[in-house]
Amino acid sequence: MIDIGLLFSRVLLLLLMVLPGFAVRKADIVNSSAPKTLADIVLYILQPAMLLSAFIRPFDSSILINIGWILLFSFLSHTVFYLLSFLFFRRAPDKLKKVYRFGVVFSNAGYMGIPLITAIFGNDAAIYAAIYVIGFSFFSWSAGRFIYTGNRVFISLKKIFFNPSTIPTYIGIIIFIFSLSDFIPLIIVDFVSSFGDAVAPISMLLVGMRLAEINVKGALNKYLPLALLLRLIVFPLIILIILKVFVIFGIYESDIVTSVTVICASTPAATMTSMLAEKYDCSADSAGVFVSVSTLFSVVTMPLLGFLANL
Repeated sequence: MIDIGLLFSRVLLLLLMVLPGFAVRKADIVNSSAPKTLADIVLYILQPAMLLSAFIRPFDSSILINIGWILLFSFLSHTVFYLLSFLFFRRAPDKLKKVYRFGVVFSNAGYMGIPLITAIFGNDAAIYAAIYVIGFSFFSWSAGRFIYTGNRVFISLKKIFFNPSTIPTYIGIIIFIFSLSDFIPLIIVDFVSSFGDAVAPISMLLVGMRLAEINVKGALNKYLPLALLLRLIVFPLIILIILKVFVIFGIYESDIVTSVTVICASTPAATMTSMLAEKYDCSADSAGVFVSVSTLFSVVTMPLLGFLANL
């Protein structure tokens, strides 16, 4: 079961981590290249370490079963969200349409989901959140980039199966299934986990820095409330209802599977939303506001979804 009070406090803690990043960039203590540098560090060093560290544990068949369910629900969630996204923002300007369609599909399941799951359920549950991120990685590096570019070159097996998120996951799965954690020196485990623990604060600093650079007033528009509603309430609620139907019909009965899936699906818009918006020149200010405001509102919406998941 989800501890709603703990979930609220941990989401609030992550939100507070945005403030130092905003302050140092607003005061020009760090220059405009800092967010890009931090983004690369998170993407290519910290996140792979976070994903890998989640799998360094002895093999457990019950965990493997839950992993299978969460992987299934992650792919189901992203498929449903992706298809539904094309029903919305049809009248929005093209660049804005791309930003919001990407943002409502892809949540901050990696940067926020894994730290939250670990804080609420303990280190043993981190592996479940890492598995949910597999679905995110498969879709964001392919279908997600297709949303921004319209270029089908991104719908390729190479980009889907081999990217900075999937490769450490494959290594981690091998370590877990074959119980190789017993052969990994403790200093290596600490090395990997230390980098992994830095994902949440660094990614939140990054959000704060990007927010400081945004012309917030100019980035506000009539489509933002709908995007927030879809990302924080409607889409997570849809997957929660699907999971409850599965439980009602006795297809599976794991509370941890439901909790992890709902928490990951209800996290705010992925920071990748603004990263790709900058890369493909698609209304980066609007993307940054969407990520930041959805992070702010998630302090309320995530505990609400957690409460509904507990019913």
